[in-house]
Amino acid sequence: LTHKLTAMSGLVLASCYALTSLSGINTSNITCPDQCPYSSLCVEHVQCVSADKCGYFDKRRQAHEGSKQCVNCRVFGCEACDSKDHCSKCVDALILKDGKCV
Repeated sequence: LTHKLTAMSGLVLASCYALTSLSGINTSNITCPDQCPYSSLCVEHVQCVSADKCGYFDKRRQAHEGSKQCVNCRVFGCEACDSKDHCSKCVDALILKDGKCV
């Protein structure tokens, strides 16, 4: 299901939990509603979700507060990331040290 976008003040407001086509739209112009403020990119679509839904389809995806995006965590053994390459919480078997899990 693909939703149409609503233009507001030069920005594009996407709907919660609906796949929105990015055809001809710059991703920096997409705004997600307060109920689902995180944008999750997938090929040529974006989906606005709540922080707890960032990892719904892919457990490696984490909510990044600063950018309001769902990002893939690249740190081995990480349960929650601050950014793609900096872990804030490791799985139980590993210890957090300088943003990495050891």
